[in-house]
Amino acid sequence: MARSISPCPERLRISETVSINVAQARVRLKGEKWPFILSGLLLPSLGKVFEKAAAHSAHCRAAAVSLAPEQFRLDHNGSLPESLHELAPASAGKIPTDPFDGMQIRYKRLAHGYLVYSVGPDGEDNEGAERKELSNARRLSDAAAPPYNITIKVER
Repeated sequence: MARSISPCPERLRISETVSINVAQARVRLKGEKWPFILSGLLLPSLGKVFEKAAAHSAHCRAAAVSLAPEQFRLDHNGSLPESLHELAPASAGKIPTDPFDGMQIRYKRLAHGYLVYSVGPDGEDNEGAERKELSNARRLSDAAAPPYNITIKVER
């Protein structure tokens, strides 16, 4: 019997549940020898594997979608679409989904271009906020990184 592969948002939820269960098992066994050495080493990183795969997929999907407004611009005397649904009906129905929430990849017009983005690992739409690199001092202080989305920005 063939098993179907869960969609990306569901895989992320499942891996998060596994990570939580492993962490809880470790807390219960604190002070005792961990009986499952290999699973204890491998399972906590499982969630990161799915998250990295989803981030890679989000980058690829956003890059692919970012080409459609450029084609629209060429066909419409330099003007950009207001939304992805304004694109040719044939391509509007094929807007890729965001691997983090299963919704369509987002598009936002800017003053001098546009932004195509995924909600990213936190699952929140931060209106296309780009990832800010933290200084070494801030990273070492365990300060929380500001929320961000996975973005492709095209400026003119």
